[in-house]
Amino acid sequence: RSAVIRLRKEILPFPFFRKKKEAEVPPITREQFLQLVPLRNPALKWKRYRSGEVYIILEGPRRPARRGIASKLFPVASSPRTKRIILDKIGSFVWELCDGNNTIDDIITKLSEAHKLTRREAEIPLRAYLQTLAKRGFIGVLPKEALAKYQAEAKSKEDMEGKAELEEAEEEGKARGLEDKGSETNGQGYES
Repeated sequence: RSAVIRLRKEILPFPFFRKKKEAEVPPITREQFLQLVPLRNPALKWKRYRSGEVYIILEGPRRPARRGIASKLFPVASSPRTKRIILDKIGSFVWELCDGNNTIDDIITKLSEAHKLTRREAEIPLRAYLQTLAKRGFIGVLPKEALAKYQAEAKSKEDMEGKAELEEAEEEGKARGLEDKGSETNGQGYES
């Protein structure tokens, strides 16, 4: 058996014929997992039904109205591709808690109190649910330190964008000759 393996290595000396080993990610401990903070993807739109259930709106690329040769001969405007994912009541409850303010430990505590579960009964399905949401790109899970850094960067970026918009508006007003001169109004609120 080892002779066959050695022979294969001699026949297939090139590395692109061999399977690549995936980089192993070190597992995290349970305590580290409980201190992570789930955060919803800010690019996703979501709404709540009156019943309390949450639905996530996924917008994909536009799809052609027709396929094949008919689409070439008779071009029609393509329709947007949207998909709604409806979460059940418990999923909606967890989704709303994934706001960047609660750790997984906090979510487990609130979930077990709200639905009268033991911590273990709440923790195991919650772990699987959060993994599913993360795998689909609906949430990100960050340590508290990284989350604080992310929020600080996002706030500074918003401040920069707000200043840029204000400067653009001022420049546009100056270009139109609408400089702020302390306008005088007659008694009816109209400029004279």
